Amino acid sequence: MYFFEKHKKMSIIIGTALVILIVMGISVLAGGTFFAENLFNTVVSPIQKGITAVTDGVGGFFNFLFEMKDYKEENTRLSKRVAELEREQRSVQDYREENERLSGLLDLKENDYSNLRTTGATIIGWSTDNWFNYYTIDKGSLDGVQEKSMVLTNEGLVGHVQEVGLNWSRIVTIVDSSSSVGAKVVRTGDVALVTGDNAYEKQGLCKMVFINKESQIVVGDIIETSGLGGVYTAGVPIGRVQEIVTDSTGVSQYALIEPLVDFNATRHVLVVLDTVEGQDSGQ
Repeated sequence: MYFFEKHKKMSIIIGTALVILIVMGISVLAGGTFFAENLFNTVVSPIQKGITAVTDGVGGFFNFLFEMKDYKEENTRLSKRVAELEREQRSVQDYREENERLSGLLDLKENDYSNLRTTGATIIGWSTDNWFNYYTIDKGSLDGVQEKSMVLTNEGLVGHVQEVGLNWSRIVTIVDSSSSVGAKVVRTGDVALVTGDNAYEKQGLCKMVFINKESQIVVGDIIETSGLGGVYTAGVPIGRVQEIVTDSTGVSQYALIEPLVDFNATRHVLVVLDTVEGQDSGQ
């Protein structure tokens, strides 16, 4: 009796199991297999249901992990594809812009300078301290290039040839402090001089000096070559007036000119091989 009191729960479980076994035994002997089977399933079914739920849960968890792995791989693949498409788009845009620049040079050669000998050239080198100052191109004396040959793009004036090799030449641009260009204000006709200046060359700007004190020049005016000085033919666009500065005495003024040529983006130029008759150094 003491044993049953101490192990009451265990006794109930064992007793219940014995009753079930006895009933199943009697049912089998009596031919009541259906009753025994039904009773067994009644007891076991909740257990099977629990096991199935756990199994399904574990299976679902692993399926989720596999699906997440697939999603991650697909996301990586799509990200790579997007990057490829972006690169292709940039390449197409670069080709389009390059084609436009080359087409512009061709139009310039065939229309504006058809009466002069010219040659297209590719920039193969830049000045180490400031990209705005000097270019090296892939054309030289073998191509007819000579010192003081004018260099331009369809946007406007780049500069002139300073040094010539057999198959290369060095260009000094209009923003270099050694450069000097006879210039004219398109709107008013005022004549002046556009030079490079150490104070502004790193900003890619030129300085327009010797402006008539009666001049009506204003910010936004377009400046072009005047043809004076011999190096540059007349009518080549130089730049746009960015700022007008009056000196401390109030007597003279100068203007800061922003070149129309984008020196950072320039990769191809047109070199005018014919020089202006009777030209001087222009500097």
